[in-house]
Amino acid sequence: MKISVKTDDKKFFLMFPTSLACNGLVAKIVAKHTDGLSAEQLSKLFKALKQYRRRHGPLDLVDVATADGTKVHITI
Repeated sequence: MKISVKTDDKKFFLMFPTSLACNGLVAKIVAKHTDGLSAEQLSKLFKALKQYRRRHGPLDLVDVATADGTKVHITI
């Protein structure tokens, strides 16, 4: 997973393994803090994302640019 944030004067780039962000422990923690999603549903979503990544390559989750020049890009 790659997270990139760029402003006019600063850049921030973070890269870490997808399996670190999409695992059973994270699913349980996220499910605890959200309404309507169970840990099982999140685990299935994470598994589907991993399968998509293997078959089709990188997937852009977020690609936002604001009027003041700030850009946020998240890729799995």
